[in-house]
Amino acid sequence: EIYEGGALATDEARARAEVRLQELLEVAHKQLAVLKAVDFEELRSLEDQQTEIPDNEALAEETINFSSVPGLDEDFIDEEGDKRLHWEEPLYNVLFDIPEVKLTAEQQTQVFIDEVAENVAIGNKKVIFDSLLSNFAIHDAGDAVGRAMNDRLQERTPGVLSFWVQDDMFELWLEEHSTFIGTKLLPDAAKPRLYGNKPKHGAIASWSFRCSCKGSPEIIPPEFKGGKSGKKRNRQPSKKQGCKASLTAYIKAIIPGEDTPRKRQTLVQYTYAHNHDLGAEDYLRQQRVSKQMKRRIGIMLLRGMSIQMVLQRLGMDARRCRRYALIVKGERPIRDDFITYVDIGDILRTMMNKEDRRDTWDNLSAFKWMQELESEEYFTFYDTCDMPNVEENEIVDKHGEYHGFASKWQMCQLLEYGETLFIDCTHKIYGLKTQAGVPVAFLMMRKLKASTIIDWLESLKEHIRNKFQKDYSPSVVVMDMGGTECSAVKIVFPEARIFYCAFHVLQAWQRKLKKDENLGLAGTDPETKQATKQKVQKELRAIVYEKDIAEALRKVDAFKRDWEGKPLLKYLENYYFKAKARIGDDRDNNAAEDAVNDEVSDEVNDEDGHGDGNEDSERGDETDGDDNSDSINDNGQYSKKNVDARYKRDRWMICYRQGTEYEHINIDDLIGEWHRTLRMHFFRDKLQRRADEVIYILTNDVVTFFEQKDVNAANNVGTSSPAQKQVETALKKAMECAKLKRRTFVSFLHAQSRTVVLVESFERPDIRYEVHLDFSRNSAGEISNCSCPVFSNEGECCEHIAMVMLANDRYPVFKRRSDWEPSLCEPQRDELTNDIDAPVVEGSATPKMDHLISQVEDIIQYFTTRDPNTPFSGLMEKGIQDFHLLIRKHDHPRGIRERQQNYKKIKLTK
Repeated sequence: EIYEGGALATDEARARAEVRLQELLEVAHKQLAVLKAVDFEELRSLEDQQTEIPDNEALAEETINFSSVPGLDEDFIDEEGDKRLHWEEPLYNVLFDIPEVKLTAEQQTQVFIDEVAENVAIGNKKVIFDSLLSNFAIHDAGDAVGRAMNDRLQERTPGVLSFWVQDDMFELWLEEHSTFIGTKLLPDAAKPRLYGNKPKHGAIASWSFRCSCKGSPEIIPPEFKGGKSGKKRNRQPSKKQGCKASLTAYIKAIIPGEDTPRKRQTLVQYTYAHNHDLGAEDYLRQQRVSKQMKRRIGIMLLRGMSIQMVLQRLGMDARRCRRYALIVKGERPIRDDFITYVDIGDILRTMMNKEDRRDTWDNLSAFKWMQELESEEYFTFYDTCDMPNVEENEIVDKHGEYHGFASKWQMCQLLEYGETLFIDCTHKIYGLKTQAGVPVAFLMMRKLKASTIIDWLESLKEHIRNKFQKDYSPSVVVMDMGGTECSAVKIVFPEARIFYCAFHVLQAWQRKLKKDENLGLAGTDPETKQATKQKVQKELRAIVYEKDIAEALRKVDAFKRDWEGKPLLKYLENYYFKAKARIGDDRDNNAAEDAVNDEVSDEVNDEDGHGDGNEDSERGDETDGDDNSDSINDNGQYSKKNVDARYKRDRWMICYRQGTEYEHINIDDLIGEWHRTLRMHFFRDKLQRRADEVIYILTNDVVTFFEQKDVNAANNVGTSSPAQKQVETALKKAMECAKLKRRTFVSFLHAQSRTVVLVESFERPDIRYEVHLDFSRNSAGEISNCSCPVFSNEGECCEHIAMVMLANDRYPVFKRRSDWEPSLCEPQRDELTNDIDAPVVEGSATPKMDHLISQVEDIIQYFTTRDPNTPFSGLMEKGIQDFHLLIRKHDHPRGIRERQQNYKKIKLTK
């Protein structure tokens, strides 16, 4: 009553509470006096030994004086007044002198267990009563029978509490109670059990709950081996304790009192006999985070806060700090006070599952994802499986063979910058930290088939033709030595040149070098083996990366002479050194592709008579055929006549790529870097994922990330990309070289024609490199390429291109054709401190002059007519400054730096 009334409790209520308290204290004193007179240890030992008890007649003759026992009154004296006690067996065994019996070890253990269980029961009862007495949802006692604990609780039978809870607050009360006692009360069913039209004992429904520690404890070894590393890990103890505590909620339409505003109430019968310590710290890690805390963390995650930020925010919570201070003082902790990184990650993963799930069936969920992407103008390629008269579950099993898709933005990137295309399957690679390309299309398959890849690429071309009215065909396709992708590309893009990754070619050769018998080194000492293998590896690498065709062929002939008769040379002659050779499958570690190619190889080798496991035969001997003989059978695999026999040397030798725009392409590092980014950053090294989850990550995270990166690069916002840093580094080196040699930028240049500029080498002035200009796209011009080795190998901005940039006031834009970014870094002119005069290169002055004259004419028209519709667009200051600089460069070749500094200080807007 005092709790319910609070400070407004009446004096009468306080008086009743004081009277009730005095009554309880008197009863407690009487019980304490009796307990002091009883030796429970002797009682327990005697009961264990089953000592014989004297008959009641002999007992009746004994008279015991209890006057020495304090606190006993007339209620404990016999009605006849002879002060004989009403005897009971436990008290009799204590009062009479019975010899002490020694207990065995098992009996002592059982006594200890009983004492612990008794202490646990007393502690649990206090914890449960504290939770129930302080809960505002309980508003009335359950039944009129039984012993009343207070006005809101009643104990019908020992260990069973009965009380009323408001129906709309029952689940909230159950959650708070489970959190307080530290043990979850789990429902036996997802929903209450309805009684229908016949209420049972006045209830229309019931709901049963059990303790989470119910059941036999599992015998778990303390350590087990698991995880990727296989290290020993500690196992948590079993949560099962055989607890028999339960709770039953009866939902009734009966109103206990007329003053109750609710029409439905919940009668709770709670069997609170938990056999485990509710207040133990060991059970804290087995508790669950409350729904309120999960909801709060979810709101913070939806606001965009990271997991680390959520942890910091929870750590700064003043209420949690105060609660922790109470824990130090002796209060029992709850699970919400100890939120970990894993807890927040689990909540985030649950939220993500709600985002990527479209159906409970995995395959059907991915199928609905593809339909949704198709409605959003995505390019989609998936198996529709339109089969009449088929059960739904059978249709679901048919879905999910393959899923291909690409966004509209990806298609635009493919059309604009798709001259060089990289195709590869994902696999576990370490990845090179290089400039990353942009993924333009995705395809997921259950089984690698060439027919599926062909249909996917054909559908992609058809989508571009219908959507953009253009035909797409790449100039170069870079891949590893996978026969499946190679055959598909040759059929779909017959005009494209196929380049094999030099890294994978050398990797295949390195695997052959590991075996000593391939070089005839069996039985030699380890030092000789290592030196010989290093020499062979160096020679093979020189053959791959040689840029002159004649020199490369000479090195091939020299290698044949040096290693004539060796198994390694026979292998290289069959698959690499010939102008025509079969596709080898010595490639990367993609197990999915290896399985398909091995199946094809076995079929071909068996027919050719080379399928006996001979390592040198590998994929069979050379076969002939024209370029139009490629086709795929009904199973999406090769037959003998379909195996590509035109594995030419120009696919893996770098010398055949010289003199082209893609001569710098040596390895498929762009797609390798993309696979590393996908695995580490987007998948977070969790490779086993559902198809719908992969689709969600690729469409919502990957495409959005690259699209935003494209926008930032177009506006020169954010951190510099690797290509931008390369441009800045090249500009800095060119400026330092000019300062060191005390020469002007233009003195390094020699105009050969309007589109070609010769640039002196910084180290050897007698060598000059050609820098080509392109005026087809932009009147100001674009620098397309340079003949120096740096640009040939990397395709990045070199010092010679930077020198051409610095020699122009408004230098031509360097556009790397294989770069996916719409606009590469264009450093601002006033960011480059220049101490040397910089005249204009021949061929770019006239377009620049025309552009500046047009700007000045707009300025004159604006000041003359004051017409707000004049196409002025805020270029006045820049136009006047550029115009004056350009005119004065022709009239006054000196003193440009001083005038530039003055123009920075003076505002020309007037």
